[in-house]
Amino acid sequence: MKTILFTLAMMLVMYENECWSQNESKTPETCIYIPKNLSVRCDDYNKDFTLDVSVIPPCTIHKMEVFTRWGTPVFTTTTAPWSWYGGRESAGVYNVVLTYSKGQNPATEGKTMETLQQSVNLIK
Repeated sequence: MKTILFTLAMMLVMYENECWSQNESKTPETCIYIPKNLSVRCDDYNKDFTLDVSVIPPCTIHKMEVFTRWGTPVFTTTTAPWSWYGGRESAGVYNVVLTYSKGQNPATEGKTMETLQQSVNLIK
């Protein structure tokens, strides 16, 4: 199951003839879904840590880093595919840090770089 946070905006308008109109819009708060668990057992479920990048709103990932709970880097990439196989690491909690910008264009000129951080549980 995937959980995505949304910002919900509602607009209520009253027209001259006293009729009401209502409009809702949902906007994802982030364009990237980071899984919370990674299993490197032989069951073929969640065996690779792979990012799910949404096209609405579009995103461009520039860097993905994985750290131990003490801050030691264990994986870094600046190219796709945005996945990590944690088979050589010990079971436990790891921190994933992503640097990304909103938009499809890989050029970062004029774009605000954003950082997303989340812990991931590595299960063996």
